[in-house]
Amino acid sequence: MKKDIRTLAALLMAGAAFTACSDKDEIITEQTVNPVTKYTMTVNATMGDNGTNGTNRALALDGKTLKVKWAGTDQVSVFPAASNGTLLGTLTANESETGTTTLTGNLTGSVNVNDNLNLLFPRGEWDYTGQKGILLSDENSIEKKYDYAKADVTVAAIDNSHITTTANANFASQQAIVKFILKDKANNADINADKLTISAASNKLVTKKILALAGEKVYNTGYTATDGKGTGGEGYDKLVDGDLGTKWCADNGPWFIEFHTANPIKVDGYMLRTGGDTNTNPGRNPKSWVLKGKLNKGADWSTIDSKTDNTEMGAYSDKEYDFTATSPGTYQYFRLEITANQGDGHMQLSEMKLITIPTASTEINAYGPIVVTPASATNELTVALRNEKVGADTYNLTAVVGGIAYTLEKPSITFVNGKYYEITAKLTKQTTIDLSTVTTDITIPDGFTLTGTLDGAHKISIAHGATVTLDNVTIEGIHSDWFPYAGITCLGDATIILKDGTTNTVNGFDGAFPGIQGAAGKTLTITGTGSLNAASGGSGAGIGSGAYSKNYPERACGDIVIEGGTITATTAGSYGAGIGSGDNGVCGTITISGGTITATGGYKAAGIGGGESSSCGAISISGGTITATGGNFAAGIGSGCAAENKSASCGTITITSGVTQVTATKGDGAPNSIGKGTAEDNATNTCGTVTIDGVANATTSSTFTNFNSSVSGNTWTLTHK
Repeated sequence: MKKDIRTLAALLMAGAAFTACSDKDEIITEQTVNPVTKYTMTVNATMGDNGTNGTNRALALDGKTLKVKWAGTDQVSVFPAASNGTLLGTLTANESETGTTTLTGNLTGSVNVNDNLNLLFPRGEWDYTGQKGILLSDENSIEKKYDYAKADVTVAAIDNSHITTTANANFASQQAIVKFILKDKANNADINADKLTISAASNKLVTKKILALAGEKVYNTGYTATDGKGTGGEGYDKLVDGDLGTKWCADNGPWFIEFHTANPIKVDGYMLRTGGDTNTNPGRNPKSWVLKGKLNKGADWSTIDSKTDNTEMGAYSDKEYDFTATSPGTYQYFRLEITANQGDGHMQLSEMKLITIPTASTEINAYGPIVVTPASATNELTVALRNEKVGADTYNLTAVVGGIAYTLEKPSITFVNGKYYEITAKLTKQTTIDLSTVTTDITIPDGFTLTGTLDGAHKISIAHGATVTLDNVTIEGIHSDWFPYAGITCLGDATIILKDGTTNTVNGFDGAFPGIQGAAGKTLTITGTGSLNAASGGSGAGIGSGAYSKNYPERACGDIVIEGGTITATTAGSYGAGIGSGDNGVCGTITISGGTITATGGYKAAGIGGGESSSCGAISISGGTITATGGNFAAGIGSGCAAENKSASCGTITITSGVTQVTATKGDGAPNSIGKGTAEDNATNTCGTVTIDGVANATTSSTFTNFNSSVSGNTWTLTHK
């Protein structure tokens, strides 16, 4: 069906739109009946009862109308209201501009006088997922994909196999249509959302409704992943995210995932789908696995099915394989354990779905939040909602703008099926950003807290002048030159607070970039009492600058100030310092006044200071417990190795009596644990004056008033007396 709007400025309209059929395939297959009885059927159909009982298909109030048209291609599925619910056939509408039409078609099966029949538009599956917030015209609009209707009729007579009914088929909309206008509660400004999530406290918002026939496979959807091996862009959660374009891919088995459904479901089998590149990586397919389930969260696991040395999954990309459960049952919590694959160093799967096979025709419902993702950010989103809770419910709205969430909780709301609502929702801006909800690159404003695990290769930046708190953040990084940025990029002066009691992991994406990058000419300050693990995936520093920032200024780093926390900074590759500059890089001064700091440089790079053939400013350590380890030919604290025909340098190095302990380990072949590293042929390597406890040009043989000094192999340890 198609609609037109006579007046677009509607604020509230009773009734709901009756819309066009979807292009989705019919999932209900016709059953063979023996002996076969065939009928023709004609029934007059209307858009409703003019609102007398709240089922009007035309939306009208104060002269404003959202009107229904019948298209000549519209089809209605016919089912018996009783017995086994087998599909009897489909009826096709005559084109109509008035809202009234005649439906005609052929039915096959058993039909008798006085039987009640259900007429479903447009099919036996209603799917409310994937909405784009559009009411009309677009292929992803409610009109084309998300508006469903039902009518009940009674067989009045059967004459020469032609069925007539006692009354017209008055179709009633099966959902409310709600237009949300999103506003910021603080200033009434528009909230142009990238995503809107609508949930109900009852968890009775329908995401999918299926009329399943006896013996027919139903592939359940709507899972929440809670634990597993592998995170990030190809993490465990991708196995049950409902997106066929993603995959779960992880190395070093065994592998596992735990997930649950919103409600218990009957499990008769499951589907596993291979990854998109399995044709060239068939060894990544699972070979031995166990699927377990339990009804209650605290119960013991029961085995639903297991496979050993199974090679059924072949060298085919995006191919789905169904497996029958050896111990079917009703469960809500699930665990898939994969103990072996077919020989590759990685295991991968694209998607998994649990299968239900009803013994009798039944209605299967999936419940959960409705997630609306517009094609472009907007503050007006129109959504089809079907809530099966009787009476009022509490609704929660979460609008996301570049990763920043705005929320609203509204109790005692009733959306009546068949009615249209237009609501201005005033949401409150949240100052905590859960990285697991981030779907695009974001810049974090001042005063915000980051938490959660980043899902995907999105650039996380901190605004100039902002102070941001890390609260159990995980940014794994992907280590790919497709994503040329650090795990966290500072756009100017920035302060990062490590929240007490938290553990935070920040890794760079492109190997040439650091875990955390300060801005050139600005100051990055890290403080707090939590812990931080920061690493480059290649030749950038753990904290500091990226590689070749001498040539690429956007990779450079300004001053680094560390005031507290338990910090481990490393490079997973070579040539980058733990804290300081990356390979052939540049960073400013490094000032450490507290915390427990462990910094490990890559090959030819200092633990704290310069990477290979790099420069850094003055290094000042006035507090904390410091462990700095350089790679071969590099100092523990100071400059890295100067490669042939190149130069390396660092500024002055000052260690004062406020320090608890400094342990500096030079790499093999380096001249100093604290100071300059090696200079290769035709290279220069310089370092400013090393001053320890007031002693200038200090060496391992110097005597200090406030430190005990000891040397063991390549390690120089200074311990406060």
